[in-house]
Amino acid sequence: MLLAAIGYPELSQPDFEWIQTIRAQYDVDDYNLIKPHFTFVFPYSDIEKKNFLRHMDKCVGGIKSIRFIINRVIINADVSGRKWYLFLIPEDGYNEIVNLHDTLYTGLLSGKLRRDIPYIPHITTGVFNGEQECDKVSDKLNREKLSIKGQISAIDVVSLEKNKVETIVKFELISNR
Repeated sequence: MLLAAIGYPELSQPDFEWIQTIRAQYDVDDYNLIKPHFTFVFPYSDIEKKNFLRHMDKCVGGIKSIRFIINRVIINADVSGRKWYLFLIPEDGYNEIVNLHDTLYTGLLSGKLRRDIPYIPHITTGVFNGEQECDKVSDKLNREKLSIKGQISAIDVVSLEKNKVETIVKFELISNR
């Protein structure tokens, strides 16, 4: 079983539907697998579930919910350079998301952090085989002058098995309202 930590953003219904419309076109494999989300801890199979949960509980205690505004789309290549990704990037809330990611990669997870890949807070909305196609869609979406407001109020520890994602535990963050 793979374990990961993600944040499902609270979004307005129109914004959620807009993201899902884009994902249905360009993120076909994951569209039905998982809702739009920010990944905080990438999937690992070599950590015991009870230790992972204990670590998460310790790390998220005292952390406030994160408000964000997404107003741009970027493209990003995977490490192999064979796949290109379309990312929705928050401007407001960016640093808070990075700080939470960095906090979670302490202690038990300190040796797991990939320092060769910079962490970019994002919601994936597309996967492409070529840079040009990805860039074209990115340009089109950026012309729409995005302003997607949302909040991350919880961190979900999820298991990933055989094309199935399930929340094991939801850690609520402190309300920021």
